[in-house]
Amino acid sequence: MQVLQFINAEGDEEELQQAANQNQSQNNAQNNAQNNAQNNAQNNAQNNAQNNAQNNAQNNAQNNTMQQEQDGQES
Repeated sequence: MQVLQFINAEGDEEELQQAANQNQSQNNAQNNAQNNAQNNAQNNAQNNAQNNAQNNAQNNAQNNTMQQEQDGQES
């Protein structure tokens, strides 16, 4: 969501241009912050899902190996 912050500027064209530039800079900063937050959230979710899947697979393999070793000792 882009929020425009209008700055009062009276007088010559240079002053109006400076105000417009400042508005654009503020909008860019806000958009960058929002985009970064969204990207970070998405990346974190993806990384967590991948890490969880890998960890689960490794844990399952280790557990299966340990169980097979125990079964072998018990028989």
